[in-house]
Amino acid sequence: MAQVNLWRAGHQELRYAQATIRDADGDPADLMVWMVGDTDLPLLLVCTAVTSDILRQYIEHAYPSARLDANIIVRRQDDIELATSHLLQEEYFFDMSAYPEPTARHQKDPK
Repeated sequence: MAQVNLWRAGHQELRYAQATIRDADGDPADLMVWMVGDTDLPLLLVCTAVTSDILRQYIEHAYPSARLDANIIVRRQDDIELATSHLLQEEYFFDMSAYPEPTARHQKDPK
């Protein structure tokens, strides 16, 4: 949610959509799709229905200028289906701890 606050503070346009998808076994998952700023690159988050609803409610409350826009899924449907299919069929878990903390070198401002 900190990232959402940064987008809002930076006056970035946020469009989002929410959908229910199914894996190969027919088990449901929710999909949040976000489009930030002028980019045409969707950010995809596969999550539980509870998490998806919490994120949607947070955005509605904390980011009043955010716009619900189902067309971001419809317009990029083939790309989104390909990416989520891979995530649900090939990736068995996501291990964010596999990414180390930034080193002091990476935290310095570029000159």
